[in-house]
Amino acid sequence: MAKTPKSKKAKGVRFERECAKRIEEVLGVSAKRTPLSGAITDWKGDITTYSLPVSWECKNQERLNFREAFRQAVSQASGSQMPVLLTSRNNDKQVLAVLDFEDLLLLMDWAIKGGWLKN
Repeated sequence: MAKTPKSKKAKGVRFERECAKRIEEVLGVSAKRTPLSGAITDWKGDITTYSLPVSWECKNQERLNFREAFRQAVSQASGSQMPVLLTSRNNDKQVLAVLDFEDLLLLMDWAIKGGWLKN
């Protein structure tokens, strides 16, 4: 477990890069860790994907307040972006995605209309 501020930061940066790499592998779009991890004005979120209307917030913590972390994702998303929280824990390869229920319904609607799912 990361104990010092420096090791916590390194753990977070590593998780952000792993998530960006996976987005690139699966979706075939450019996904990069946002410089300074979203600390630049008008350049929010932990991962930048120019071709997707998504604001990615990444948290790799043992104990996470999901609502607080998701509120951060929402606050960093522009009006046209869907906020998504990606989260994991130490020694856990599973990454969970948290999104608003209405956004999930929207994604399912797009999937149905695109032929991915049958009515």
